[in-house]
Amino acid sequence: MKMLRYRFLFVVSLLLLVFTFPVSSEEVYSSSQQLDAISKGDIYFQKGNNFFENKNYESAINSWEKALIFYRAEKDRKKEAITLSNLGNAYDEAGSYKKAVEKYLEAIKLSSEIGDNRLKSDTLTNIGVSYWKLKLYDDSLQSFQEAAKIDRESGRKESEAFNLLNAAKVYKKIGKILEAINNYKVSMTIYKELKNDDMVEDELIELAELSKEIDNKVEALDYYLEAIEIKRKKNDLTDINKLLDEAALLQGEETAKKANPQVQKTKEEELEEEVIEEVMTSGIREKTISEKTRGLAQKKKEQRNAEYYFRLGITAEAQYNFSEAIDLYEKSKKIWKLEDGKKMKSGILIRLANLYLINKRENVEPLLNEALSICDEINDISDKAFALEVLGRFYLSKLQLPEALKSFNESFALFDNVKNPMMKSLLRVDIGDCYFASSIYRKAENYYEKALQEGLAERNDAVIWRAKYGIAKTLYARKKFDEAFSFMISAVGMSDREGGDVFFDFYPDKKKFAIDEDALSLFIELYKKTGNIKYAEAAFLCSEKI
Repeated sequence: MKMLRYRFLFVVSLLLLVFTFPVSSEEVYSSSQQLDAISKGDIYFQKGNNFFENKNYESAINSWEKALIFYRAEKDRKKEAITLSNLGNAYDEAGSYKKAVEKYLEAIKLSSEIGDNRLKSDTLTNIGVSYWKLKLYDDSLQSFQEAAKIDRESGRKESEAFNLLNAAKVYKKIGKILEAINNYKVSMTIYKELKNDDMVEDELIELAELSKEIDNKVEALDYYLEAIEIKRKKNDLTDINKLLDEAALLQGEETAKKANPQVQKTKEEELEEEVIEEVMTSGIREKTISEKTRGLAQKKKEQRNAEYYFRLGITAEAQYNFSEAIDLYEKSKKIWKLEDGKKMKSGILIRLANLYLINKRENVEPLLNEALSICDEINDISDKAFALEVLGRFYLSKLQLPEALKSFNESFALFDNVKNPMMKSLLRVDIGDCYFASSIYRKAENYYEKALQEGLAERNDAVIWRAKYGIAKTLYARKKFDEAFSFMISAVGMSDREGGDVFFDFYPDKKKFAIDEDALSLFIELYKKTGNIKYAEAAFLCSEKI
């Protein structure tokens, strides 16, 4: 079972937490227990999830209210608490914020009674958002602070950082700038420890803006420079020119103050300067570039266009608009000529090859070989690992299993080197797919189960549902039909939640499009073999999605 958890207003997407039943990794493999846990309440709960995903909040509320009746009859207080929290989410999305608060408070009370601090913390985060929308900022702040305290005591560092970040937003809203800065700093320290560069970058920019508000321009400049360095490291050029301009302006002011505290440059004077100072770090900060030729200007224009198409392509890809993404990547590839932009070119080639593979187009291998050559030239281990993973899936699609396994193992070693646990787990699924294609089902299942354990530990939906999907297929191949059903229905429900975010470190695969039809076929076959109505109900729900 899954509980929908909101992110706060500054984030564009929903954060969805997964509560599987049973919860512990040991219980996950007790298939008979999982099967017994599936009830009418679970079916209505899944219907509610589907309605919520499709923004049909009234129907989601009706389904979850029905699920609630069954869970209360079964005295399953944990599922009852999760359902109450989801009802709060649905009411919040429907604009009934007071009703949302009522449901959240019920969920918080119940989660306290059953000693589920994780659920309590997540629901406190949700109610904090509703309080914000009701403009009850003190209540919102208290909720985020209480959630952060629970997370800190239970060792949930990422969730603690997230709630501190939310608290900082509230402090900023009510004008308590110093308190906001302190909360941002603590949150950012945790995110740095977790090596979450995206969140660190966001908080650095917030800290820079707040530091300017209190006229601390030295710290503001340092924050901007650190954010720029992170963007360059990630090869993420989104809004980087704006940050460079902000940093250049601040550095110009500080330099002017040191030279002559009484003299300040006007904006017009700054714009008249022929030399543009490009603000960087690590000794590059004072480097100046004078653009005096049309040729260089043309190259920069081409670079901007190529970057623009590339970023649009990533957005289209994240939304599963693959045809549009392919067109954009091809445009970017065609005009990308700069020798100092080889990393971005390799990224374009890998993403293009991956989408060619999904859409069954030709020239996948040549694109990947070109990307691998660039990666070796510039010693880019991360992109090489991605290229090898896509190459492995290409070989797997051709049933060239030894070549696929070799590529996957090489990719796994590289991702281990750069400490990317998500891709290591996904590669365990890839390797499991190789053994499954070779009909070595037990070995395939071992890889899927290891990936599932890692996914549950990291609470990573992308890993969890792919691993469960693989386990379901192996169990079905071994004629363990009930267990296969249990894993497949869980995988289907979780796979719906992927999409809509911009991914810079994850490449989609075909499984997103195969799982629904595979699940429908499996459920129909199970119904034919057993006559059990639950399989027919599952098939019906699955057919509605297709």
